[in-house]
Amino acid sequence: MGGGLIGDNIGVNEAVIKKTCSLSFKAHNSTNEPYITEVFRTSSDLTEYLVISFPGSWVETDWFVRKSFGETMIDLAQFPLLKSVGNDETALVNQAFFNRFDRLLKLSSFVAEVCSN
Repeated sequence: MGGGLIGDNIGVNEAVIKKTCSLSFKAHNSTNEPYITEVFRTSSDLTEYLVISFPGSWVETDWFVRKSFGETMIDLAQFPLLKSVGNDETALVNQAFFNRFDRLLKLSSFVAEVCSN
């Protein structure tokens, strides 16, 4: 098992990890919005990051599907760049979480807002 900072172990800027974690808590506490977005840069690089954070849910169907761990392969036609962090393999996602996200894509201004950023 490796030691050190998680960002060093997976190749992600530690400041980005801290900011995205903070935004996930902000989204969870934002009960009126289905998601929040924020664009930011870290002080150590010139990369611009767009983070989309979603609040948690207490609805069973938003968490659970009827198979072990709910894992499903991501649809590469819909999300060609979605890869697992650190190993560049096609991402596995929780099917219930994906179903909730897919509803958001179909029923809100999410796509228009993200594309405008």
